[in-house]
Amino acid sequence: MMRPMRSRSTYLVSSGLAFAVIVGAVASQRRNGEAAMLGESLRGHDRLVTNEFATYNPTDQRAVSSPVWVVTSGSLFVRDGVGYSGAATRGRVDPASSTTNSGVFRAVAREEAPADLAVNVRLRIRSMVPPGSRVATEWDGVHVFVRYRSDTELYVVSVARRDGQVAIKRKLPGGDINGGHYVTIASGPRPWTLGQWWQVQVRARTTADGVRLALLVDGEQILTGLDRGDAGGTISGGGRVGVRGDNTEFEFSDISVAACTTDQLTECGP
Repeated sequence: MMRPMRSRSTYLVSSGLAFAVIVGAVASQRRNGEAAMLGESLRGHDRLVTNEFATYNPTDQRAVSSPVWVVTSGSLFVRDGVGYSGAATRGRVDPASSTTNSGVFRAVAREEAPADLAVNVRLRIRSMVPPGSRVATEWDGVHVFVRYRSDTELYVVSVARRDGQVAIKRKLPGGDINGGHYVTIASGPRPWTLGQWWQVQVRARTTADGVRLALLVDGEQILTGLDRGDAGGTISGGGRVGVRGDNTEFEFSDISVAACTTDQLTECGP
């Protein structure tokens, strides 16, 4: 009995599907590898990982660059096997970060992450500038970036602040805060203890109602917010993840990124 012949179009469709599956698998493996590199890049011997000097002087032979991290302000070190901001000083940064300038610390991953994600990271605050200092503010502390497009287009989730508050904010271009302005999506109280490690998770997910964001600390949901796009619109699509510090000496480790499309607290976890 003769088998029916498959048309050329059937072969093309089959080949196209196979190609799409292969490309999708490769892309997934690449994202998983990049996510693993975030945590791996902050282990090992004590060293300078990179700093703002390297970001703004990429062709300088003295610059210490990282294939994983970009620091737009301050200095990123490894100390005792974890990521470390260095002392929260202010001043011009040289190639070796003799002065850290990490009083204003901004570090983001080089690679873009999925739009719907969970960022997992361990964080610990070692010290803050004294409350009476002229640079001290109520929002001093540590924060996590998601959907970071630029320093004027991002979501930022405050994990621990001087004033004992947590917050979820959107920043968009146009304004007097480094060229942008913030919109507070949600905020609330969260007492914290100096020197204590926390397991932190930040989630972002696009829904029909807007962008849902959540902060979990040690497995407990602390704060949620829904960005409906009031006052400028939401930030849709992917972006980079990162860590921010203000007038704070802190450590972080085991940072990872996972795709997350659920509100279930038992999923998307470390």
